[in-house]
Amino acid sequence: MPSVIYDELMASLAGEGPVSDQALRLAVAYIEHARRGSLELAEIFGLGEAMACETITEDTLNDVRCAMVRLVECGLCTTAQVPTVVYALTRLADPRLVPLLTAWLGEHLRELLVHHRAVSQLLFGLTGLGAPVPFRPSAGVSTVELNIETATKYLEAATGARPWQ
Repeated sequence: MPSVIYDELMASLAGEGPVSDQALRLAVAYIEHARRGSLELAEIFGLGEAMACETITEDTLNDVRCAMVRLVECGLCTTAQVPTVVYALTRLADPRLVPLLTAWLGEHLRELLVHHRAVSQLLFGLTGLGAPVPFRPSAGVSTVELNIETATKYLEAATGARPWQ
């Protein structure tokens, strides 16, 4: 029989708007407890005792899996949240997820390459305008890391902050 944590988790994953980071962390805690017997993450939420009493079945785990897949498929999570969703899904140890994760990998790789082209052109543009770009930018796919390093160093010098801060 599903319980309070399951009901709360499913309600937070079933919304039509963006999912919260807290809901994703709760999903990871739920799956970690189911698969490894770990209450570590649940305890961080102050839910260790409640999670220990949780009745988790393959059916409830399947519900969580379906809800997590729906988040990505329906665009209800951000790209920054995808790693948490993927982590949670892989903890389920379900090889049937391989085709889905493969498709997602292809989508995100395409996005990365599109963004890389934009970063490359921005670096070329800044260089062309005389900005002190630390390295010569490159447009080749093999230079993604170099352009990330170049863009990061330039932004640190120009703004005093790293782009992810």
